[in-house]
Amino acid sequence: MLYDWNVTTYPRQKSQNDKLRPDSFSHLVRCDERQRRVEMHLIATRDQSVRIPLAAASCDIRRGETNWTESSYKFDCDEIGEVMQAAGFRQLATWIDEEWPLLEGLWLVYG
Repeated sequence: MLYDWNVTTYPRQKSQNDKLRPDSFSHLVRCDERQRRVEMHLIATRDQSVRIPLAAASCDIRRGETNWTESSYKFDCDEIGEVMQAAGFRQLATWIDEEWPLLEGLWLVYG
């Protein structure tokens, strides 16, 4: 099974398209150091046609085509406050894991 994408996204997409199969994709991780992000991609392992009934649409996916499914941006703990404030948020609380470089924050939109 492909990464966590299938755990959260696949069941919903599967319910909308009975021909979508996880073995039709492989997983690719790209690191973009300039943009400071990690990207998750799915790569089609075969040609396929995907129907999207709720949108009354379909698309053809060719073997080797990628679907960019997720981005995770990386910030230093010191700069995240500046980034969030510039985006219109006010910091209410912050928890920093000292073992892992992880910050969780509670932010409120102000303005």
